[in-house]
Amino acid sequence: MDVSVENLTVKYKEVTAVNDISFKVDSGEIFAVIGPNGAGKTTTIECIEGLKKPTKGKIEVLGMDPLKDRKELYKHIGIQLQESAYPDKIKVEEVCRLFSSFYDKPIDYNKLLKELILEDKKSKYVTSLSGGEKQRLSILLALLPRPKLLCIDEITTGLDPMSRRYMWNLIKEVNKQGTTILITTHFMDEVEYLCHKVMIMNKGKIIAKDSVNGLIKNCGISQKVMFDAVYMDDIDFKNLSEITGVKKIINTNSRFIILGNREGLENIVFKYLQMRKISYKNLIYSTPNFEDVFLELVGYEMGEGYESIL
Repeated sequence: MDVSVENLTVKYKEVTAVNDISFKVDSGEIFAVIGPNGAGKTTTIECIEGLKKPTKGKIEVLGMDPLKDRKELYKHIGIQLQESAYPDKIKVEEVCRLFSSFYDKPIDYNKLLKELILEDKKSKYVTSLSGGEKQRLSILLALLPRPKLLCIDEITTGLDPMSRRYMWNLIKEVNKQGTTILITTHFMDEVEYLCHKVMIMNKGKIIAKDSVNGLIKNCGISQKVMFDAVYMDDIDFKNLSEITGVKKIINTNSRFIILGNREGLENIVFKYLQMRKISYKNLIYSTPNFEDVFLELVGYEMGEGYESIL
């Protein structure tokens, strides 16, 4: 076990950002803390990193107190922040040399530059790097102390699909070498691809914690049917919602997503549309993904662009 959090509470005057939560992160895991904006996840991670003092509770990271033992702890953890500020007019090699000087036995940054495909950027100013290159540089700097625990915040925000996949594979490779990884992200496909365990927070509380497959299995949704309505006036929400097994109907513009737990739901919805002579297109049946589970747990009103009919 690399991280232990017991009864963590963080208050800002009258606002409780984190409300009496407890959880553990086992050694060798990729563990995600996710939730809507304002859920308390960033505050939780900052307490683990020793960047914020809890109102109450106990935290141990690698057997150390992140506040009292911060100097020693920082020899063993790497922190990648979503936005990192560097001195003006500093070159890639210079910032690597600077950060290496912070540690007793850092990894050779030249080796990391090569592995992260930044070797030809050594003499370039950091400000001239692309978004993906800056993200790779931030990971490089976090890896310098040979961390037992790596904390990553929104590592693929703003990256193109190819760069995102590269970062995912990089994180998996670092994990294979024995590093425990704690991440926050707003991308549910990222959670599905990377994480062994997921903790979902909302309004300062933990509302679910399990593997991705465990959360999908236990959410009470087993089928998902989608279609695009040609004429919105054709849809009778009341009758549609009364179909046996329908648990949730979501409408975003003219697209309908029907979630349920009845075998053969797609055939039932198809027959309903035919019987009611409803004009539709792009009827698709699939199993729920992790994003469906996340929205079911945190509430569809938190999902941008979604309107819950039920």
